[in-house]
Amino acid sequence: MIIEPKLKADLKAYLLDRLKTKKVAKVVIRAPYMLGDQEIDMLKQRIEMLHQATIYQEVDEKILAGCIIQFGSQVIDLSLNRQLQTLEHILYETV
Repeated sequence: MIIEPKLKADLKAYLLDRLKTKKVAKVVIRAPYMLGDQEIDMLKQRIEMLHQATIYQEVDEKILAGCIIQFGSQVIDLSLNRQLQTLEHILYETV
């Protein structure tokens, strides 16, 4: 496959520019209430990707307890709802 030199140069310049400008990650935390600073700090201690991220919070009253952390396409579900679903599947499979 032959790549045009202009396209190759443009791609190289684009990739170098992306490497130089470090984007701050956007993380969305959904919880049944707005988390306090102490709770956010506890999450940051346990989840490495939260250290350099800009954290946005959303209130989701459907969540019974815990929180759901979304980072791009990755989701960390720490909610009680998910725990109950997992337990339900385990009980259903063993019957």
